Amino acid sequence: MPPAPNEPPRRIRSLAKILLGISALGVVPLPLYWLVDDAAEEAIRSPVKKFVDQHFLLCAAVVAPSLFVLVVSAIYLVIQWASPKTVIPRRSLFRSVVCAGCCVLLMALGVLIGGSAPLWFLLIVQGSVRETVLSAEIVLAVIAVGAAVFFPRHHRSWIVPLACGILVGESIAYVQFAMDGWKLDLAL
Repeated sequence: MPPAPNEPPRRIRSLAKILLGISALGVVPLPLYWLVDDAAEEAIRSPVKKFVDQHFLLCAAVVAPSLFVLVVSAIYLVIQWASPKTVIPRRSLFRSVVCAGCCVLLMALGVLIGGSAPLWFLLIVQGSVRETVLSAEIVLAVIAVGAAVFFPRHHRSWIVPLACGILVGESIAYVQFAMDGWKLDLAL
């Protein structure tokens, strides 16, 4: 039986499940680090913390994208579960609330990404704050708008809230940097 017109093909759902499994492997170091930090003895904790401190960008480059893919894949699968299966929408209130909650989560994730992307650009590029933040804003805006416009129609249920959240987050970051006089203090 062919899928309903509003339903994405099965291969896309299975790709989301595969990405969910692979990204879970990338997120495993985070709870392991918390476990070692809280419950391990000093002989084990000290070398692990030293390794993570020395290779922070490498660890963050593995865990952060994995966490992002894990959350987006899980939300996509929940949205697909809550979406109507036929052309005539007969949705329960629970499924509608789940879809709305997923959209809010995707927007929150987008705001987090949009707000932190300029900081990642500053750490990687290490140029002047104004040019780096402005270039990060432009690149992220082009990616978000391009994804929202050019992705296939059956992906718009999750890509549009994510793109809107990214645009809001980067706007907030831009205003914050402008209000601070384009100065950045990374001291804790």
